[in-house]
Amino acid sequence: SPRLIGLSDGNQLFIQHISLQPKLYIFGGGHISLPLAELGKMLGFYVAVIDERYEFANEQRFTSADQVICQSFEKAVTEIEYLPDNYYVIVTRGHLYDRMCLEAVLQHPFAYVGMIGSRSKIKVVMNYMLANGYDQSLLDQAHSPVGLDIGAQTPAEIAVCIAAEIIQVKNQRLGHSFMDEGLLKYLQDPAQPAALVTIIEKTGSSPRAAGTQMLVLKDGSFLGTI
Repeated sequence: SPRLIGLSDGNQLFIQHISLQPKLYIFGGGHISLPLAELGKMLGFYVAVIDERYEFANEQRFTSADQVICQSFEKAVTEIEYLPDNYYVIVTRGHLYDRMCLEAVLQHPFAYVGMIGSRSKIKVVMNYMLANGYDQSLLDQAHSPVGLDIGAQTPAEIAVCIAAEIIQVKNQRLGHSFMDEGLLKYLQDPAQPAALVTIIEKTGSSPRAAGTQMLVLKDGSFLGTI
């Protein structure tokens, strides 16, 4: 976590691990993906939705998403950027696409990957992957069935249970402070003097965690919020 360390010469060193805004990739543009994309934006994620069907993958349908990719899953999984802080939810319409997306994600470091489906459907996918050389310990890292078990029934309820599991995983990853991409870009090329405000420690019911940052510009405007 962000902290101050006293040095032998009497000075103090502030240490903080910075990650970019986490990205949520949703494979599949069906009924669950729509509320999940909206929840992802509310939670501060960069949200990208992928589906090969234009009627399910267009900006008019996913108005809250940052990126909508309309192309085959086979092509999309080779072109997206895989980062250790990325989150992936697989909600496609078939075994083949589920497995294709899961195989692609498991080849890279990730923060979270979840795959929807009945236990029998998931068993078919996992048994196939085991038979083709995937280690059980790697497959165990996939959250499947996806989401917390809260008895969800409707697409919106299922999206909520998936989002809840993502929150649980994100908040268990200690030592990471997510910096808004706009804030980071400004720091790389500042247009005017600014002060970087960082929460080093919190107690009680403070709404923002240690490591949260806000950039206050000379003209009184700001980027981010604490």
